[in-house]
Amino acid sequence: MHSLFVKQSSLIIKGLIIIIPFFYSSCSDDKNTIGTDVLEENMLLTVHTDSSTQCVAQTAYDSTIRSKRFAYMVGAYNDPITGSHKAGFINRFYFDSIHYELSDEYTLDSISFVMYDTSYYYGNESAAQTIHIAELQEDLKLSDYTNYNEQGILPSSIIESCTEISTQTYTPQFSKEKGFKYTFSQEYAEELYTRIQSIYQKDTIKSYVDSLLVGVFKGLYVYGDYADAAIIRYASPQIHIYTHSDTAQQTISLLPSPTSYTGDDMTEESVYIESLNIFQHNFSNEVEQSIGSESGLHYIQGHAGLKLELSFDNLDTWKDSSVVINSAQLHLPIQNIDNDEYPYPPILNLRVYNEAQELVLATLSVDFDSSEYVFNFHSFMTDLRNTTKTSSSYYFEIVVPDNNIIGNRVVIDEKDENQIKLVITYTK
Repeated sequence: MHSLFVKQSSLIIKGLIIIIPFFYSSCSDDKNTIGTDVLEENMLLTVHTDSSTQCVAQTAYDSTIRSKRFAYMVGAYNDPITGSHKAGFINRFYFDSIHYELSDEYTLDSISFVMYDTSYYYGNESAAQTIHIAELQEDLKLSDYTNYNEQGILPSSIIESCTEISTQTYTPQFSKEKGFKYTFSQEYAEELYTRIQSIYQKDTIKSYVDSLLVGVFKGLYVYGDYADAAIIRYASPQIHIYTHSDTAQQTISLLPSPTSYTGDDMTEESVYIESLNIFQHNFSNEVEQSIGSESGLHYIQGHAGLKLELSFDNLDTWKDSSVVINSAQLHLPIQNIDNDEYPYPPILNLRVYNEAQELVLATLSVDFDSSEYVFNFHSFMTDLRNTTKTSSSYYFEIVVPDNNIIGNRVVIDEKDENQIKLVITYTK
């Protein structure tokens, strides 16, 4: 056993003596040319950068732009680039309780409409607002929400048939205690109170209603005028009815709808639908001319519903290529104007849809400075090369994140030497 171990050790030592000089001579080669003694020069892998993929852009108007849940936008402002914009909301109201005392023992004192401005605004927030309050004369139906949210169709007949109650001037306070408060005229208040009394039923114990929806009061349309002021986000619009008896005082509260629109298995009878926000615009001539055209300047703004649509002319040439794509980035050049007074959106959202209008990719810009936005496009390129579909099967758009209603806007400059570029780094 001992002699066998000695023989094996001798063989190992001799093997190491042969390997070490070879290893040492290999390590002395230039690190930057590893493998050049084995591969011929035309077989070496090299990294290339390509920006020849042509991109066509145009400004588009998205009429379905609306605020998030429980955001009530009212007011107007003038943008020196995009034009004049105004906002308002339509809202149905519900009792906050099924039990109130509305007998003749109680006398109406007053009815007030209140809403509270928050710190969110865009425009000249110190300017006085003109706020219109109108009563709806037509029911706000589920189909109105569906048409507006899914097809961008404004409920114009509802808006046009409203009966104006009052026009008020209000300077935003940005205070939870102050806010906008309007007391209806006594004549209107008494007529409305009579309507509300009529839907209550009385038993031996208490008054009650069968539905929390105030069916005899279809709701309010609250909106601003075109003006050089601001669009303000208000919270908690409510109607308070104040009554008293010989022994007690009572406040009946009508609250806004508590449920947002989803479009799925909703019915007229069973769902409480949130307010419907209305945005209207008088675009500048420059914006009007850019919508739907391939002009040198393009516009993106949440409030205005302005977004960028993209198409790529020769993207499919990469599908059959044998190269390995290392990275792909989309570059959007910015026209560097009035950023201090009108800040650009800090990030933008690239969204890609398939032929069925299903969202297949959503990615935020990864880099932003005063000259451009940059998006990662590599994942889409990988998916495109792994499918039989062509790039024309997809729809590309760039919007503010979540199609939100922030007022920040940016002008994309594609004139002269600036171009929207897809920069692809690949190895072959």
